[in-house]
Amino acid sequence: MKSNKVIVVLIAFLVIFAFLFYWLVGRERVERNNYQLVMITENEVTWNCYGSSWEKKTNINDYNWKKMDVFIDGKYSGKYYIYHDDQWYLYDDNKEAVDINGNFLAIESNFDVNAVSFEMSEIEDNEYVVEELENKGLSTGSQLTVNDETKVDIDNDGKEETLYVISNTFPIDFDTDFSFSYVFMEKDGQIYDVFSNESDNMYTAVRPFINAIIDTNNDGIYEILISTAEYSNQGQGHILYEWKNNTFQKIIEN
Repeated sequence: MKSNKVIVVLIAFLVIFAFLFYWLVGRERVERNNYQLVMITENEVTWNCYGSSWEKKTNINDYNWKKMDVFIDGKYSGKYYIYHDDQWYLYDDNKEAVDINGNFLAIESNFDVNAVSFEMSEIEDNEYVVEELENKGLSTGSQLTVNDETKVDIDNDGKEETLYVISNTFPIDFDTDFSFSYVFMEKDGQIYDVFSNESDNMYTAVRPFINAIIDTNNDGIYEILISTAEYSNQGQGHILYEWKNNTFQKIIEN
């Protein structure tokens, strides 16, 4: 009888332990695997995320007249109906057209998406720009056409990191035979590269900008959407990066 009681106690303990483990760890993973998110950018790029799996959506008209969260130039604009014809258009609840003045991003999800409303400003301290140029083997006196920064707590550790965007692409008042564009982050005095593009041909170079800083999987760590402009408005590219294992890793691109 005593051994039976011990077995019952052990089984009860294991059941309680399994329940607590699921509640503390497994439940969050299961919920995250059920997350669904759609991201749409202005030049017909549509990405779907199911849990941790990303895919490109080709039939963009499936989203016509969907009401979605809209961001313009990294700032939340509101919920609008979207419609695609020759481009994306926005409509309010009265089906009145809403102007899109800036870079457009629309999001639909089955969870509350946390996004950073941010503004880029001219870089005040060039210390890390100089270090980045030195790391790339470039002159620290290089002339720039983009020289911007913004601060955000990427990993939710209570300390702000600084994101830098520098480029010498598409100059008007100077010439260059080598084009470069870099997006990088300074964290605790260290530089971490996000995006890099170098070209000997200005017509194949691209100029990057930070389109969105958004938590796409509700894990408390922000992903960064980098968009790139091509020469003479020939098109745009988009790359989504995640901060993982102290490096930026590409999730999906178009």
